[in-house]
Amino acid sequence: MGIFDDVAGDVDTRVFFAEELPRVFEKEAGEVSPEGMDGTVFKVVFNIAGNPYGLTITDARSLEVTEGGLDDPDIEVILSEENWRTAISGALGNALDMFTDFGKMADRGRYDTVKSVKGELTLVLTRPEGDFEVKAKFSGADSPATTITVDFPIWQEIMAGTEQAAMAFMGGKLKLTGDMPLAMSLNGLM
Repeated sequence: MGIFDDVAGDVDTRVFFAEELPRVFEKEAGEVSPEGMDGTVFKVVFNIAGNPYGLTITDARSLEVTEGGLDDPDIEVILSEENWRTAISGALGNALDMFTDFGKMADRGRYDTVKSVKGELTLVLTRPEGDFEVKAKFSGADSPATTITVDFPIWQEIMAGTEQAAMAFMGGKLKLTGDMPLAMSLNGLM
């Protein structure tokens, strides 16, 4: 079950970011206790097929959505409209929680990790119905870059905390190409 399960699959992207996302954020923010998050500002841009929407989250309690993106986001999440719709449909379960779970974002350790990472991650989830790809640029940096390729069920286990990313890598279940230190720095987000 995903946090956007009650959102229509054909929702307009503008409506999603202007209405649905703030509604979900308000609900999620009310369910967490964001200790240690006072004075924090987290900026993420979701770039859906070239159409950016900026989210500014202050103190892990308030959300401002800006159509057209933001200057200097902490993360820019880049994906096709088809993959975005797949993600919000709940078909991926918890697979993108590192980018979309507001409860997880309200953690000071994760916040500090995001603020310290610089580089680009490409995540490829292999699925029978076709691979799902999402890119994330941290601190606006194109490099270093790393690609994580993993079967979708294994990634779900990693996001649920029942599988460790490092163990999946050592067991050959998760493949890395590119910059290993960048990949290791992302472990705190999984």
